[in-house]
Amino acid sequence: MSEHRPSADDLPRVEAGDTLTFDREGGGEQGVIVESAEWIGEGAFGVIYHVRCRVAEILGGGEAGRRSAVRDCVMKCFLLRGDALRAQRNHELLRRNALPVFPTYQRETSPMKEIIMMPDGNADGVLTVSQNSSLARGKLERQPLTEIDNFTPLLAEIASHIRMASHFGISLPFDAYFFFVRRQGSGASVGFSFDDTDNVEQHAFVGRFLVEENVRGATDALRCFLSYAVTPEKMTEYMAGAVSFLQARGREILEAINRVNEC
Repeated sequence: MSEHRPSADDLPRVEAGDTLTFDREGGGEQGVIVESAEWIGEGAFGVIYHVRCRVAEILGGGEAGRRSAVRDCVMKCFLLRGDALRAQRNHELLRRNALPVFPTYQRETSPMKEIIMMPDGNADGVLTVSQNSSLARGKLERQPLTEIDNFTPLLAEIASHIRMASHFGISLPFDAYFFFVRRQGSGASVGFSFDDTDNVEQHAFVGRFLVEENVRGATDALRCFLSYAVTPEKMTEYMAGAVSFLQARGREILEAINRVNEC
């Protein structure tokens, strides 16, 4: 990333009353009228807002069609020129290869604005957290989980997607992971996706380095998540199991890739 990092005051802010234009999957554009915007998090690449808005299809001549009812979404304002397009292309790479991502990931079409719009993951009682500081993360820090009910299946699913990503030459760094937490009594079920795509990369060569990088990315993502999401006692227990499980699956993935490369 460039060392010429803008200050927070230079960010393309999202504010009530803004009218934005986003690309649409399959072509065309979509007008978005912002009703309210609330800061919910930030990271190295930008600032994230929860936005309530109305959406309208852009008609011929640039006119807006009928507006939708008010809906919730998340918008990420990037710090640097070109970062929104790169994140969108990485998101499409993951989706094309059947890796779990949000179904929509739209980019503001103005060259003067670096904004991505995505679904609101914090709905229906779910807390969505990434490696960045956020309101959802603060809620878990104040009231950590005593149990993750599906921790073993969660590890198995992560390993399955590490295998898939490694097969296609895709590296999944620790900060690509989103975790979705649904509380159930004193415990919770946890899911994940790869929707922070800023640092995702595709490599021409598939081998030991890529597999080890993806195992390390998953391990580091879980370590960061568990450090604030569960009690210290559970953190130690879960990480011991995660490291052992993911390292074993990593060896199996590498052996499978080596067999393919030998053919």
